[in-house]
Amino acid sequence: MARIMGIDTGGTFTDGVIIDPSKEQILCKSKVFTEKHDLISSVDACISNLMHSEDPGQIALVCISTTLATNAIVEGKKGRVALLLTGGKPEGKLPADICIELKGKLNIKGKEKEPLDLEEVARSIEGLKDRVDAVAISGYASVRNPKHELLVKQILGGITQLPVVCAHELSSELGYYDRTVTASLNAGLIPVIRDLIYAVRAALKKKGINVPVMIVKGDGSLMRDTLALDKPIETILSGPAASMIGGVYLTKQKNGLILDMGGTTTDTAIVNEGRVKIKNSGAVIGGWSPQVKAADIQTFGLGGDSRIGISPEGKLVMGPRKVMPLCVAGSKYPNLFGELREIASGERFEHADADCFSLIKIPQNMEFTEMEKKILHILAEDAHSLYQITNRLGKAPDTLTLERLESNEVIQRISLTPTDILHINGSFLLWNAEISKEGAKIAAKQMQKTLSEFLEEVTAAFNNKMVFICKNAIPDVSDSKKANAGVPDCKKANSGVPEFFKDKPMIAIGAPVKAWMPAVSKMLQASLIIPEHAEVANAIGAAAGQITESVVALIRPDRSTDEFILHAPWEWKSFRTLEEAVEYAAAYARKYAFKKAEDAGGSNIEVLDLREDIYVDDFNHDAKNFIEVRIKATAVGRLI
Repeated sequence: MARIMGIDTGGTFTDGVIIDPSKEQILCKSKVFTEKHDLISSVDACISNLMHSEDPGQIALVCISTTLATNAIVEGKKGRVALLLTGGKPEGKLPADICIELKGKLNIKGKEKEPLDLEEVARSIEGLKDRVDAVAISGYASVRNPKHELLVKQILGGITQLPVVCAHELSSELGYYDRTVTASLNAGLIPVIRDLIYAVRAALKKKGINVPVMIVKGDGSLMRDTLALDKPIETILSGPAASMIGGVYLTKQKNGLILDMGGTTTDTAIVNEGRVKIKNSGAVIGGWSPQVKAADIQTFGLGGDSRIGISPEGKLVMGPRKVMPLCVAGSKYPNLFGELREIASGERFEHADADCFSLIKIPQNMEFTEMEKKILHILAEDAHSLYQITNRLGKAPDTLTLERLESNEVIQRISLTPTDILHINGSFLLWNAEISKEGAKIAAKQMQKTLSEFLEEVTAAFNNKMVFICKNAIPDVSDSKKANAGVPDCKKANSGVPEFFKDKPMIAIGAPVKAWMPAVSKMLQASLIIPEHAEVANAIGAAAGQITESVVALIRPDRSTDEFILHAPWEWKSFRTLEEAVEYAAAYARKYAFKKAEDAGGSNIEVLDLREDIYVDDFNHDAKNFIEVRIKATAVGRLI
């Protein structure tokens, strides 16, 4: 029987599963550390674990969810992009290395006001060779008429083999600036996703697996890897979307709150009739707002690897900084235990904290100060506590600034985390619990508390923050109480029991939920479901996805000619009657959606089209004025 492999690359772990879709059975699973600077080795290790007892010939499909596109935008690690514009340059900063304005313009209705200068287009493209990795083309009103964008793309294809994307292919929204940003970001992500896909294919080939590879999009649906090479922007928020699908798949619950707790973040979403709401835009990634469809998910900077620190005033601080847990570091760097034990037991270390550092890499193109060079020399030997580093440098801990090295990922901070707390209380034991205890002793001393008092306060604080996250996710909490970022001190926000949980469950997935969520659900008086395989639900969601593609065409009246204009991703066309335009648009929209689903890798495709007539009240509210007809065709295809 054909089987599907699902892989999810998260910020902390890379998870994998193999499922039998006919029986909805999880056959095997794998969880390995994500090596952030060697993502491919993490994927390879995960696949190797899965294939220990599985026949490669049984694998029919591989589905991947990834945070790679999101991380590349946030970290500014995209490819070099040239942006070709027609109809003027939109106001605002653009994520492109080269920006070229070309002659040619359409009006807002898609009619040509100025033709393209084809020779100018060709000259501009010739000048891009060896200067960029990809090209984005964006034109004013291109969603009303894609003629100019498509012509520039055609000319480019005859001159160079550079990857290229048109803005109208990614978004049907009118906003010229946002559409241009989306196209530019997409172009920059092409080399990033290309490297991942090629490496995954190579890892599969080593195992004798030669099957189609699918990528999870931000709305939870799937597309063929070859399509992802053209539209990598659509993989933004891929990981959280896969998690939500996995939660529904494992529990068969059609309504409720899904909470996915990872190492870096906690994601929440409302499930209604088995689906998570899809938003056409609104996601903010690295300061940009690309127009991509994504699941309506809220993300909070609190997870198993969130740093637990003590403020100068002696107050507990938790998150959003992600660090390496002490227990993990203690297994990799045995010397750290002795260094922290010395701090925990010595009176002269009254104000020292439990932070340690390890060396990640030394970039070749980065200039370092003399002090930074000395720090890197110390860490090249082994990981060390902050106190040990400053002691060897002859500096006071509060005078040493490591932020630049840390933000450029030259060094890794190691500290006390919620994962360490679980190791201390014995509810989760995988790494070195003894070093976790020493770190907690140091923090307790900073707060002038006993170890047991400190652990009790940390546990209560974490639970309160998780209660706040749950309340913030549900619809019966007013928007005025919702936070846009971070997790504040939320004792007041935790008063009262939401009506939502009186008839809907909380579905908790992710590695740490078994340890934390029973107490949280009790505080909320919510029924809690933690399904089997909850720790790899994201990989299961990747394997359980489906192909869904849609297209929207608009038909608007032209008052000057009494004709009706079709605005579609494939063309701009006029018709004498509305009925003629609707019939034509519906037929072509179905074909267009079918082709998109087919290109995405779907089989046994079914297409549904819906018509919506839009009217508005006239000035006196005594009549309706016709505005437009919207034709939306949606194609759904199975995987195997």
